[in-house]
Amino acid sequence: MKKCFYLILLWSCFSFATKNANPNPWTAEFGVSYGSPSPLFLTAGLNYQLSENWGALTRFEGLGLYQKTNYFWCGARGALGVSLFRKSSFFLEGSISGGYFYARAPNYIHQAFNEINEGHYIYEFNWKEVLDLSTELGVHLWGVHLRVAFPILIKGNASDSRIWRIGYLWSFN
Repeated sequence: MKKCFYLILLWSCFSFATKNANPNPWTAEFGVSYGSPSPLFLTAGLNYQLSENWGALTRFEGLGLYQKTNYFWCGARGALGVSLFRKSSFFLEGSISGGYFYARAPNYIHQAFNEINEGHYIYEFNWKEVLDLSTELGVHLWGVHLRVAFPILIKGNASDSRIWRIGYLWSFN
């Protein structure tokens, strides 16, 4: 009986200590990020490990905030790309991404000007709208990520074309 117990114990130790011969190539990720032009995004993504070092990824992120009529923002972004060294704690990624952002907020100076002049001479709300198609580069270290997008095509009334994100991603195999 004692020998049987030791054999079961030895077998269980070896079965948990050896490398899995067929690891799952799919990795789901969820996270949160801060950046431009949308201040805050929730992220969901899916990665597929193509080889030892290369992987394919797809990601969608978006969020919005509504405070009252004519005072809100919303944005969404999607990406399709590749990752390099995904199985290590530090990895790189490159992708083609596209996104849309819209924001509107009251402009109290313009509203006061209209009230003083008793008419509607100046638009009372500031608004920003950006639609882009970009190439995106990212760096990940232990879940913390930094991504920068370089617009290929950008439409809207954005004063600058800097698109970046910093945040944290939780990965699940």
